[in-house]
Amino acid sequence: MAPNGKDHFKFLQLPFNATMLEALVQPTQKVKRTWLPVLEVAHRLGLSVISSASIGQTKAVGQIPEALEGILDQTPLTPTLQALQFTRSCPKL
Repeated sequence: MAPNGKDHFKFLQLPFNATMLEALVQPTQKVKRTWLPVLEVAHRLGLSVISSASIGQTKAVGQIPEALEGILDQTPLTPTLQALQFTRSCPKL
């Protein structure tokens, strides 16, 4: 918080991709006695979240979670574009 009690904090940048799901699933932020994932907290606070490492320096290529493989396999996307689309389609990001 800024000294005057107001700030202009509107954006948060964090790593997120098919192999780095912590921002979506790991409850690391405490809000009113409840631990929540950072993406949920940012959403509740009205912050915009920008992903870095969208394809994880290609480490995320070919590492799409099993639950989504069938869906993405039906698209004409290359493995690199599938990894990028996974990140782009994440809720609250």
